Amino acid sequence: GKADIAMEFYKEMTSKEIEADTDLFKLLLKCVAGTGVKADVDLVIDDMMRVCQIPEIHACTIVLKAFCISGKIREALEYIRELKNRDIALDEEIFEILLQGLFTADKFTDALEVVDIMKKTDVVTERIYGIIIHAYLRKNDVSKALEIFYSIKDSGYLPTIKTYTSLMQHLFKLNDFQKASELY
Repeated sequence: GKADIAMEFYKEMTSKEIEADTDLFKLLLKCVAGTGVKADVDLVIDDMMRVCQIPEIHACTIVLKAFCISGKIREALEYIRELKNRDIALDEEIFEILLQGLFTADKFTDALEVVDIMKKTDVVTERIYGIIIHAYLRKNDVSKALEIFYSIKDSGYLPTIKTYTSLMQHLFKLNDFQKASELY
């Protein structure tokens, strides 16, 4: 939780040519992403790609996840904008991470705007809809979650088992055994 101290140790490690492993890089990224100091994030991710030989898109996913976990949604959005400007193809996982971060930060309007953009580019999948449904369930808005669930089924998507299970669990908690049994 002390990013400045962690970065000091990290810089000392690299000056002595001690290489970190992927797990240490991920831990360090989570820590420095919370500070929002982009220079530190860039340094760590560049070293991670060089040392661990991971593909750039995978490294970008790790950075985005670190921003979202630490609640730095604005930085996450800026990072995605930067990736697009560098012509890095954004895959489904990046959008999933962003949506989860937006919903966790209770930025439903922003998250739904991202989903609308995704719909225009045909990037929306069952998992994306599952993320939306789970977000509404976390807010205990079961009726909205069910509305989305039925709309995706009507549009030809097959909800995931996790989505079915979460919906049934919430319905059972509300003593709506009939609806839960219908879903089953």
